[in-house]
Amino acid sequence: MVSSASTRRLAAVLMADVEGYSRFMGRWEEQTHRAVQRAISAASEIVKKFEGHFVSHAGDSLLARFDSAINAVRCALAFQDSLVSSNAALPEGQRIVFRMGIHLGDVIEEGHDIFGDCVNIAARVQREAKPGGLCITRSVHDAIGQQIPLKFESIGQRLFKNIDRPFELFHVRRADESAAAKRKEPMPVNGTHKRVPRIVVLPLTNLSGDSHREFFSDGFTEDVITNLSRFHDLAVIARNSAFVYKGKSIPVAEIASALDVDYAVEGSLRSGGKRMRITAMLVDAHSGNQVWADRYDIGEEDVFEVQDDVARKVTQALAVRIEGAERVRALRTDPSTLRAYGLLLRGHEQFYLYTKPANSHARSFYKRASDLDPSFARAWAALSKTHNVDWRYQWSKHPNASLDHALELARTAVSLDELDARGHSELGFTYLYRKQNALSLAEYKRARELNPNDADVLAEMGDALIYDGKPDESVDLIQKAMTLNPFHPDWYCWYLGGALHQLHRYEESIEVIRKMRDPTQGCRILAANFGHLDRIEEAREQAAIVLEIQPNFSLDYWATTQPFRRKEDLEHYMEGLRRAGLR
Repeated sequence: MVSSASTRRLAAVLMADVEGYSRFMGRWEEQTHRAVQRAISAASEIVKKFEGHFVSHAGDSLLARFDSAINAVRCALAFQDSLVSSNAALPEGQRIVFRMGIHLGDVIEEGHDIFGDCVNIAARVQREAKPGGLCITRSVHDAIGQQIPLKFESIGQRLFKNIDRPFELFHVRRADESAAAKRKEPMPVNGTHKRVPRIVVLPLTNLSGDSHREFFSDGFTEDVITNLSRFHDLAVIARNSAFVYKGKSIPVAEIASALDVDYAVEGSLRSGGKRMRITAMLVDAHSGNQVWADRYDIGEEDVFEVQDDVARKVTQALAVRIEGAERVRALRTDPSTLRAYGLLLRGHEQFYLYTKPANSHARSFYKRASDLDPSFARAWAALSKTHNVDWRYQWSKHPNASLDHALELARTAVSLDELDARGHSELGFTYLYRKQNALSLAEYKRARELNPNDADVLAEMGDALIYDGKPDESVDLIQKAMTLNPFHPDWYCWYLGGALHQLHRYEESIEVIRKMRDPTQGCRILAANFGHLDRIEEAREQAAIVLEIQPNFSLDYWATTQPFRRKEDLEHYMEGLRRAGLR
């Protein structure tokens, strides 16, 4: 309860502490103490300069409050600059380096002190910062906007202990960092800076030598444009603009620049007798890289089937890139204005947090998407997965009913769109956890046939192969998925770590899991890896995290949920968990 002497206010809270403080104190106690006190004294002056309130400091940490998120960030950067100057004369191993975190939210102010979740969150955000760096939450990021020339690197969402909601975090750096540093930075997902990806379908080049085929190549191109235009989350260049380039030998990059597109579809037609060979490819206009390509040897009677196939494979090959751009837009838009696809993506943001409340939120988004468009197969498929996860984590009061409902929803998805690879993959996922491994792999195989370049489908099929006793095949498939989707979500690493564990490649598995932005869901695999390596202390640390996120975890129950086809594979995994101390 807030006392009468307390007030609530919106504030930007800055937390900072010294990286490696205990190590420094153990080696150079007096020197470290003096250096840290000098740094904190300097920080207090810098806080005043940026109109902040220096709340407190203890040992190696400091806390400050600002009425402006912009001033808080400017203060943090100025403080880091001052440390660079003071460290210049010191040997590298003795330099004092702070990590800083800022969160914007409500605080309770009592006298000179502040309290509340905002303070706790800022402390946790600070721990995510790089040594010598600054980490901020989405609320700070949005408050700054474009008012300071900075670069923000999203590191994904984090769930903090005793905080019931996730936070998206960003590393902050100055916009004027060297070009060399920029070259090392990964390119953003195509379309991140645009509302939707733009694509042009260039006229099919008639290489048959038969002028009568010209009408066919033009009609083929026009039909692909029409089919792609049905995909609401693509901006497709109209026929008249695309056909300006008919018969002209102009590099794709030049056409892309003129039309301001991100992707181009191009191809050719050859013929021999009554048979034709059509080649088609999807090109990333920015890099010039080929995203997808295929070749079709057909008779004239098969033309419509091929047109549909080209359009479908192009959109599916773009799915990962579209989702990356559309997710950013969807998260910043009022839910009431979103199309069904936007609702689906908002659900995905929640689902992959793998918590009971988030799973419930995800289901509500998926349900709204299916209500908005009852024929939207992918929304039904996503609903299926939420019920499957309810069963898996014992979040449902009636587990068997949840698993049955998951199957029903996945079948509905496939019945609505037999040609949607994602529907088949969800049905495969459901069959997997019903321990119907053969049916599961058959559905994944069908999904892969429909779209061999859908990275999510490949990764999920890789997971199914682990349980079918084929972890070596799983590794190959998941690594291919990672190549297709270099900005892949955490669960790719989770699956790959599981495959490597089953191959007894424990060190590699640990390395992969630790690449996850949020390794929480990989803690069971880490515990099993450390258990088999007889690194018992580390194994028990991971087991403690398992019990923290799954307080009702039972090894016996967990064993019943794992769909390993071979008993020896199940026992191998369970033995690692036992050695970690899980019961």
